Amino acid sequence: TRALAVHYPPNRVGGNSFGIAVGIFARTTEGWVYLAKVTGLYGQNPREPAFMGERMELTTTTHGPSDPRCCPSVPVRWSVDLSSGAATRLN
Repeated sequence: TRALAVHYPPNRVGGNSFGIAVGIFARTTEGWVYLAKVTGLYGQNPREPAFMGERMELTTTTHGPSDPRCCPSVPVRWSVDLSSGAATRLN
């Protein structure tokens, strides 16, 4: 009954970077409704979602200390509070 939507908007001024916009949605009898903006979540390739009551966890891939900008390689696990939208890095 809850979902996390991840959008990677392109950089509108040029270059090869992009942003990240994340939101929490809930299914109601009238359809999906927006609940909260997620803050503090970074990375690419969101995967392995697990909903656990009032929070969820997921994994993204982020940059390691020697990774080039193009090629993040470090998996990071996140916890997202479904009420506030605050994301916390777990590892």
